[in-house]
Amino acid sequence: MTKILSIFSLVIWVLSSCSTIKKDLPTRVEANSSQSVDLFSLKVKNDTKEIDIRSVIVGEDYTYLSDLYSATKTKFYIGEKLFSGVGYVENESQITRITFKNGVIDGPWYDKIIWNGNLTNMGNYSNGLKDGEWKSYYDGKLYGTEIYINGVLKN
Repeated sequence: MTKILSIFSLVIWVLSSCSTIKKDLPTRVEANSSQSVDLFSLKVKNDTKEIDIRSVIVGEDYTYLSDLYSATKTKFYIGEKLFSGVGYVENESQITRITFKNGVIDGPWYDKIIWNGNLTNMGNYSNGLKDGEWKSYYDGKLYGTEIYINGVLKN
């Protein structure tokens, strides 16, 4: 089992470190999405009130959801339409991909924070809530695993 985890960690590190492969990785995430847009081009509404996306998706690298986020009330729009696709942030210090379906975070969430020792987080959202296995890697090595069921941490 340890060998499998080591091999898996190595594969993740290689995928996230090679620039040509790194460009291909999000394509697999986006395969079932209708479009891919800069995350900050999205509009956010809680019920009917529009709020700045930078106050909902927060943190030094915009990798966390704030208390303003509600799985049932927060909706993401492109123009006036509910957004389905992948919102991304990509620069010299990070690569972030967040998947949306009908205005709700739904699908893979992938973060790689380059400036912070290559910290990588990946997991899945379902209907706006963390769901399933979430893994964190630091310098290509598995750092932690969490299991969520409908937004509730189980381990």
